[in-house]
Amino acid sequence: MSTAMAEQPIPQPPSPRRNRETGDHDHGLAAFAPVRPRLFGIAYRMLGSAAEAEDIVQDVWLRWQSANRSAVENPPAFLATTTTRLCINLSQSAQSRRETYVGTWLPEPVPVELLRKAYELARLGPTSANGSPARFVFLTTPSAKGLLKPVLAPGNVDKTMAAPVTVIIAWDTEFHEHLPRLFPQADTRSYFVGNKPLIEETAFRNSSLQARGSRPAECHREPLAEPDMNLSAHPAPIN
Repeated sequence: MSTAMAEQPIPQPPSPRRNRETGDHDHGLAAFAPVRPRLFGIAYRMLGSAAEAEDIVQDVWLRWQSANRSAVENPPAFLATTTTRLCINLSQSAQSRRETYVGTWLPEPVPVELLRKAYELARLGPTSANGSPARFVFLTTPSAKGLLKPVLAPGNVDKTMAAPVTVIIAWDTEFHEHLPRLFPQADTRSYFVGNKPLIEETAFRNSSLQARGSRPAECHREPLAEPDMNLSAHPAPIN
């Protein structure tokens, strides 16, 4: 005896939109293809793996196809930001899988020299026009770390208070004011003046690149005592 099963309809992809100017179907390729090499470059610099970078770019393409593209004013910026955020998500999840530490912090302080080494790595990271927008604040005293309590998730309070050092990584929204000194070859400052979306998108992406490169090899085994340090000096200009 057999039971007939109703056939399930096969989901169909959404119909491509029409380009209002040409009348042709718009699959999003016209905006995506020219910036694809740039997206791959962003992903590769952040992840260090060509295979993972290709996966990210493919994911961005799929998201771009399903996005409401008519509402996107700046497709290259939208695609670059999406790429950066996906890379950060992947990097954080991979780092969590590799480095989840179930024990307690080691009692030894982290040498100031090691923190400076971490900063030097980040300071020299590859950023657009040598903009270097990241700013680092190292919190090493109980009173300084205590200021973070109101903004920490409940599960992170104890471990943050117990850590020998906590680092706040932010970006400078006026980083472009230093470009005449850091990148004197061209007037790149003028690109950013009055352009808040470009400032935020560029600062977010490049500070993320700097943060990823700020971890020297020794940091995995040396969990600072010393006064709190605010390392926000600017790198030397590129000659």
